Amino acid sequence: LPHLDSMKCQQNLACGSWNHLAASYDGSALRMYVNGRLVAHRVRWFQGRIDQMSVDNIQVRPGLIDMRRLTEVLKTGGTIRLSGTADLITSNKGPLLDIRNICNGCTDQDILLLAAQRNDLVLQSFTVASALGLPSPEIRFQGALKGINAGSPPTIALSGMAGARSLNVNGATYREPGFSLGRGWGVLVYSQYLPEWLGEYLNLAWLAAWTFPIGFWARTRRVLLGATTLLGSVIWWLPAVGMFAPTPPIQWVAAMLGLVMGIGIRCWMVESIAKGDPVGVVAC
Repeated sequence: LPHLDSMKCQQNLACGSWNHLAASYDGSALRMYVNGRLVAHRVRWFQGRIDQMSVDNIQVRPGLIDMRRLTEVLKTGGTIRLSGTADLITSNKGPLLDIRNICNGCTDQDILLLAAQRNDLVLQSFTVASALGLPSPEIRFQGALKGINAGSPPTIALSGMAGARSLNVNGATYREPGFSLGRGWGVLVYSQYLPEWLGEYLNLAWLAAWTFPIGFWARTRRVLLGATTLLGSVIWWLPAVGMFAPTPPIQWVAAMLGLVMGIGIRCWMVESIAKGDPVGVVAC
């Protein structure tokens, strides 16, 4: 695969001067240096329970892949196609495909990890958190392995850019759950640290916290109606233009609940102030 094995020097070589070229191979990683600087960047992948792997319909042998080529495929929405063994379902998280970054003098880091757990497929990709030594958030495609007939080998195609990836398992497509307005908590706290039910409640509380100030500070019905209309338009418009995933109905309820709570607490405070000061009564 010539285009997968191409090497490109990141610095200009001075004409007429001596340049030092060195290569090293430790049995798993091939590195090439020009004047002491690493110019060949490879990533290593292992099969796990995957028999074959192709990048944009080009077969890739187990071993080293050019990092630039793989990055281009992942960023431009290319397709990584995997053919696996018949039995992928396991109670524990079993890796199917693991692509790792080969570091000099440090622990290798995962760039892309695809694993199977029960009937789900779990995807982890390199994020800023990974560079800081924190675990990457998991993207779980629930029930992706349910449609596989017993004894039939699965074919898995991973395509799309980060944030909009999709998996095709034996013809059935599963899309990554996108970021909706009520999913902000998941950006702050990684989902694998929390029980699933607690994460859902925190997501609802996050959205209610955004709408609470609108109800609290709206002094007139006109301001409240205008603010509510504007908020509803934003929640509807952002998914329509593809910036967010559609907001589930339960999150709409949480938004309205936050609005009502803001109005209720404001009325309670106004009433308490009015009772304490009979001279100045303010209507809610």
